[in-house]
Amino acid sequence: MRVSKEMQDINSIFQVFSNMQTERCKLRELENRDVDNLFDIYKDEETVLFQGVSSIQTKDEVQEILQRFKVGYEKEYFVKIGIEEKVSEKLIGIISLYAIDRLNNNLKIGFVLNREYWRKGIMSEVAKPVILFLFSKLGINRLEAWVHPDNIASVNLCKKLGFTKEGVFSKIAINTRTNKYEDRICFARLTTGHYEGVCAQ
Repeated sequence: MRVSKEMQDINSIFQVFSNMQTERCKLRELENRDVDNLFDIYKDEETVLFQGVSSIQTKDEVQEILQRFKVGYEKEYFVKIGIEEKVSEKLIGIISLYAIDRLNNNLKIGFVLNREYWRKGIMSEVAKPVILFLFSKLGINRLEAWVHPDNIASVNLCKKLGFTKEGVFSKIAINTRTNKYEDRICFARLTTGHYEGVCAQ
């Protein structure tokens, strides 16, 4: 796909999300003030069950996670977009953009949300404008989401966001908690579709 002059380069992915918001949330960079809220997310066994990692036990581990996120961002390996609830100004989740393939304009997207906010349509609400922006402004060719087969909520989210199931890949992802390889479903989007969302400029 040839990117028009109106579009930004895929490398702009590292700067564009700080002004994006929806009815209930705004997206922003992760900050040191988010330690307590990140701890609430990653200490919960049910929240990280399908993330392939162990729950964390201390806030020192959160500091280490934040440092890894910072290094990954600075080296332009991936982007971690914080989801802040407007009313409480509380960080309640993260959208991850990673495996960025600049040659082919492809990347992957992942989600994690504080369990207290599940089943409220929040992740769908914030993911829609992000996906719309990726396709309409950055000229993304292909967006993938790799989901654990038992993660029914994420499977349903991908379908709601217009992703197509392309297949199940056997033993493709290591679970560092169990030290076992797990299957993943590959979902993909190639077009933007029609979304309602707000991209504040």
